[in-house]
Amino acid sequence: MTENNHSEHKKIDFNLKIDHDLLKKIIKIVVVFSAMVLVFGAGVFVGQMKAKFSYRWAENYHQNFGGPRGGFMGDWRRRPLPPPEDFVGGHGIFGPIIKIDGSTLTINGKNGVETAVFVSIQTEIRSPLGVLKISDLKLDDQITVIGSPNSQGQVEAKLIRVF
Repeated sequence: MTENNHSEHKKIDFNLKIDHDLLKKIIKIVVVFSAMVLVFGAGVFVGQMKAKFSYRWAENYHQNFGGPRGGFMGDWRRRPLPPPEDFVGGHGIFGPIIKIDGSTLTINGKNGVETAVFVSIQTEIRSPLGVLKISDLKLDDQITVIGSPNSQGQVEAKLIRVF
């Protein structure tokens, strides 16, 4: 009886025929779809990084470049003068770079006044594309510099924003 039971069972054929053309098409579709998802994800990531930087820049623009804490019009009717800490500091420069000499930039500022800007290791240089180094700056780049004066008559840059 045991011999009959074995002969009655159907044998399973493990040598299935696979349509190679169909398999190739499926693999191509999966690879193309994966690449598209990867590219889309990279685009979303880059977009979020740029948006986060731009959002924070705009959000803090007033604070970075000074002005009264209550805004430019602020509470001007209630008091004759704003407190001294509300006045804008005079150590910001905007203009094109006209000379680069090592770690010193010369900026053609307001009314054609040339100002020397010292760039230290702690200076943060930013553009819409991200963080830059001094070697990335070029002549005629429009920049905004925020810093403080040093004993050599230069502005020691804390932040440089490239436009």
